[in-house]
Amino acid sequence: MTMSRRSPTPTSDTVPQRQLEALLNELGFDVETETLAGTFFLDCYVRELHMGFEADGPTHDVPKQRQHDAYRDHVIWETHRVPILRVKSLELEDWDKGLATGLLDRVLGFIDSRDDAEARRAEGNDL
Repeated sequence: MTMSRRSPTPTSDTVPQRQLEALLNELGFDVETETLAGTFFLDCYVRELHMGFEADGPTHDVPKQRQHDAYRDHVIWETHRVPILRVKSLELEDWDKGLATGLLDRVLGFIDSRDDAEARRAEGNDL
């Protein structure tokens, strides 16, 4: 797979991105939005966890886009040791309405399942 040589530009500020940021803020985290990781932007990055979070709309369900997302996540992991959790926009809409209790559990489970963030930072791969 080839990567574009054009300068990276952040995606537009979307409702799902703002909802994801609000969820992470509600959990008590300082969230950096549109953080550059190599040639890719992360929707949300939590420095204290050294973790990235992506809000994925319906276009991310298309097989070609899923393949690109997997490649992108792999490159970010290999380059910066930043794990990525992808959250569907429909999950974020439900959470925003108070309907998606499972989403909070999934985000917390992702955070809990990761190796020690300090160990990843010690490798010198901080963004």
